[in-house]
Amino acid sequence: MLTQQTIDHTEAQHMRDTGMPAEWIGPRAENTVRASIGRGAIASIRVMGPVGRLLLCSDGVHRHLSPDTMSRILRAHKDPRRAATRLVRVARRAGSTDNATALVIDAPASTNSRYHHPPLDSHSAL
Repeated sequence: MLTQQTIDHTEAQHMRDTGMPAEWIGPRAENTVRASIGRGAIASIRVMGPVGRLLLCSDGVHRHLSPDTMSRILRAHKDPRRAATRLVRVARRAGSTDNATALVIDAPASTNSRYHHPPLDSHSAL
């Protein structure tokens, strides 16, 4: 089951959120960023309880694939890298011309799991 945790930080999304009729929102507003790492406040989220698998993707993916299609791809590909690659390829085939980016993370299934943190002087590549 996919659960959306965030929304796009675009002018168009802001307009939709404030009740503006869709026909008044021009295509340029879809690409006008209201908040980014370099400008504005980005909301953070905290997911309570076990996550399992987390998908972070750009609108070049989620606007062209239904939640059902994304769920099927995530279930079909156990390897996170393959799942992400497949999501991008299917979005491209569905007509995405925007940047299509996907990152799939398999998070620990238990909230009691511990993460390994490499030493601060570690030179290993991520």
